[in-house]
Amino acid sequence: MIKLSSTSKMPCKSLSLPIEETCSGRYELNSKILKEICDKCYAANGAYNWPPSVNLKKHNLLETHKHDFVNDMIKLLSKMDYFRWFDSGDVENETMLEKIYQICLDTPNTKHWIPTKSRGLFDQYLWEMLESLPNVKVRYSSPSKHGLHDDNHGSVAISDRKELTPDMFLCKAKSIGFKKNGKPQPKKCHNCRACWHNKKVIAYDFH
Repeated sequence: MIKLSSTSKMPCKSLSLPIEETCSGRYELNSKILKEICDKCYAANGAYNWPPSVNLKKHNLLETHKHDFVNDMIKLLSKMDYFRWFDSGDVENETMLEKIYQICLDTPNTKHWIPTKSRGLFDQYLWEMLESLPNVKVRYSSPSKHGLHDDNHGSVAISDRKELTPDMFLCKAKSIGFKKNGKPQPKKCHNCRACWHNKKVIAYDFH
């Protein structure tokens, strides 16, 4: 059975996979050079390298290859309002993309946020089918940490607030946190669901 993660910031469960085996989109085209933003990937550092986390990600990757993966995920997600794919890792291959589409299709009451650097990989018609689902938001992450993006990018990292543009929504949880009675709160999503619903590009402070 798949083991979902509960990260401290997120308001929902997420799926964690090993970046080495699943993040083909983290490299520059036709090379083994990491993209600028991927060179400092949070999922390659800290607690994500602790043995329990490493073992969980390996376990989950094996589970995604099993025949029961789709049905198991549908059962897990059917009563969840929100779900984030890949707090670590990405779409491994076209077969996984097909499975994700089926899971999202069969959990219409769950809002799915899919951050990815693999939007340019695999069958484009299948990506478009996934994006057409009303309960799905695919956000292609910009490879730059300087707010550079085009219409296909759903999220960017910024190294300076001057890089913010009118088509961006600044993530308060990661950037400044929320305030209550004038006091900063822990950097969590709280009641914000912009990553699932906002049509703007989500901007994150790069540190």
